Amino acid sequence: MGEIYQAQGNFDKAKIEFEKCLEYDPEHRKAKKFLEGLLRANYTGIEETVCQK
Repeated sequence: MGEIYQAQGNFDKAKIEFEKCLEYDPEHRKAKKFLEGLLRANYTGIEETVCQK
């Protein structure tokens, strides 16, 4: 679902879905890459999520 929301430009929902993905698989590469990209773009509320994983 995260990829669909990302493609639609709905980054808030994509963030939620990718965070859920990391709960199940902390090493999921695509989810990590997306969340790291948000961090680089200074997206609010993301730093603590990426740093905890």
